[in-house]
Amino acid sequence: MHKRGCLQRLKKHGVAAFMQTHVRLDEFDSFRHVKEYLRWMVLDVWQCRWESSELGRVTFAFFPLVPDLPRLDFTWRSTQVLTGHGNFRSHLFRIGKMDEDICRMCDLDESDNPEHRLLRCLASRRSVTF
Repeated sequence: MHKRGCLQRLKKHGVAAFMQTHVRLDEFDSFRHVKEYLRWMVLDVWQCRWESSELGRVTFAFFPLVPDLPRLDFTWRSTQVLTGHGNFRSHLFRIGKMDEDICRMCDLDESDNPEHRLLRCLASRRSVTF
């Protein structure tokens, strides 16, 4: 059952099942507390999935905690950074458009990926704005 359906059922019947958990309205001080409890249940499952997923690892490096995920409108460029699917040698190497993924803008001999560009590449810091 979805969160909204669970809340409706709780209002009507006082009990509901949510994410394989039996929820009783009388076990909470207020309906607001029930809503907060269900929200944290969802966030907990989402966090576990976020940590164990093999996808989205670039975004995870910048936002490891689900509650901290920004609720913003992203630009074309910031989306490329967060997904790792931009004009990075690591991405171009992965899709067969480059022979190597090493950054050629600096002397660190590291893979040219979003983390490198934002955190360690001095040449990139001087030329890139988001």
